[in-house]
Amino acid sequence: MASEKPNILLIITDHQAYFGHNREGEFEYTHPRYEQFASQGVHFSRAYSVSPVCTPARSSIMTGVYPGTHGLMLNTEYHTPDFRQGQQLYSHYLSRAGYRNGYIGKWHCGNQRLPLDYGIEGWALPDYGNVYPSDAYKDYCTRNKFDPPRARIDHNRMHPEWSGQTFTLDHPSPFFYMRGCGVLEGPPEAHEEPFVAHLVIEKMREFAKAGQPWSLVASFWGPHQAYYPTEPFAGAVDPRAIPEYPSFRDDLAGRPLRHHLYRDRRHVGAKEWRDWSTWQEILARAYEQ
Repeated sequence: MASEKPNILLIITDHQAYFGHNREGEFEYTHPRYEQFASQGVHFSRAYSVSPVCTPARSSIMTGVYPGTHGLMLNTEYHTPDFRQGQQLYSHYLSRAGYRNGYIGKWHCGNQRLPLDYGIEGWALPDYGNVYPSDAYKDYCTRNKFDPPRARIDHNRMHPEWSGQTFTLDHPSPFFYMRGCGVLEGPPEAHEEPFVAHLVIEKMREFAKAGQPWSLVASFWGPHQAYYPTEPFAGAVDPRAIPEYPSFRDDLAGRPLRHHLYRDRRHVGAKEWRDWSTWQEILARAYEQ
């Protein structure tokens, strides 16, 4: 392999909140793999996005241009379904430089065209995507003799009556169980993240045999909600140890309209969502995810 053409592995996680990573003396919780990456490379502690929403931000990563240029300025379920005609992705430039390009996992850069349509190998789902009902995940479970994914619900904003119940995560919409948290039954390998990692490893092995420089995106759905960690991760964080976020009692004066909409329309009338102890339980599942 020529040194001027190194292989490129781009790992993307979703909704990785910066606040909460090991507040020394207050809430000492670390992400060991994250910290390992940071210690071996460059750690940007002040990085910003001009549009910190899933589709625009992801699409800018894939293209290197602003949302106003690539055309995806809101999430695909609300706005333009795909990149503007003729938009170049970074993979196009790498292909011309002799690279083989791959993409595994969450896409959310379009709901009609997928990485394959841009000449990128791998596996992804249209729009936001839903791992558990997908054929690829079902095949993975069959090969490994995993039961269908079932989650015990702790909290669900849309359906508070689900608390304590267990459901099979087979609904076709990725948003059906999203507004909640709980515990995914079964071995850790049955979780969507190890499934994506499995596909990534398979693709890397395939690329390695070809002897051609490659780039590969490993795009994970988590730790974005829904928060359904598996054992032994579930229970690793004591909810009572999570101190109240400084902004929890903010009256949102002077804040963007979006903040008020989330508060007044999505959490209206539910006393438990105004109680920090509820969010302690939710955040514990988020940290465990």
